[in-house]
Parts: sequence; structure tokens; C-alpha cells
Amino acid sequence: MTILNDMPDFFQKNKEKELQTETEILAAKAAAAIAGLTDTYLAQVEQDILVMNALLKQAAHADSTARFHAIRDDFFVKVHDLKGQGATFGYPLLTDLGAWACDYLRQKKEITDKDLQVLTHVVADIETVYQKRLTNDGGDIGTQIRQHLEQGSYDR
Repeated sequence: MTILNDMPDFFQKNKEKELQTETEILAAKAAAAIAGLTDTYLAQVEQDILVMNALLKQAAHADSTARFHAIRDDFFVKVHDLKGQGATFGYPLLTDLGAWACDYLRQKKEITDKDLQVLTHVVADIETVYQKRLTNDGGDIGTQIRQHLEQGSYDR
């Protein structure tokens, strides 16, 4: 009788082990897929940096309306993409920089020369994260970048 009573427990434990193994396999496949996309993501970040720098240069020579649209529309899209995708690919600093820039731009009714200067510093930090491949917390350089964000010290 004991053997029969232990059978459901045996099957339940096997089923749980099987589900755990399937979950681990799916998690490993998902991690591999993301790792495979990381190179594509970094290539896109490189292009976005070029576009953001070009938009900043264009805006520096534009009238106030064109400047506003170049930054609040086109530039904003680029930093918003960084905000949304950085952490997914192991670059939470890019997410944080993008979020900071989005918050900064949302409050603007016009874009001044000082704003362009601030955004130029933000893009420089984005470029540092990209070039040095600062994943996770970014080490000492990441700490410095986070200090810029926390202190709002882009107003240099």
C-alpha cells in the first residue's frame, strides 16, 4: 500500500523537475537570442550617436522653431529608444542617460544654446558608455556618469 501512496508524489516531483528543466532551457534560449541581438543593438547605438551629434550641430544653426523640432522631435526619439532598450541588452547606463535626457526635454518649451550644450554632454557620456562597452553598473566611469545624472551636473 505504501508504494501506491508514494506514486503520486513521485510523479509530481518528476513533473516539477521536468518543468524546471524546460524553464531553464527556455531561459537559456532567450538569453542566447538577446546576446545574438546585442551586436545589432550596439551598431544601432553607434548610428544613433552619429545622428544625435548631427542633430545638435544642425540645431545650433537653426532658427528657434527648426531647433525645437530637431531636438524635441528627432533627438528625443533617439534618446527615448536608448531609454527603452539599453537595460535589455546589458547597458542600464544607456537607459538612465536616455531617461534623463527625455525628462530634461519634456519640460522644454524652447531649446536654448545652453540646452544644446547640456545635451552635447549627455551624448558624450552616451558615447563613452558605447565606446568602452560599459555594461551593468559601468565601474568607476559608470559611477561618474551616474553622479552627473543624480546631481544634474550636465549644466556645466
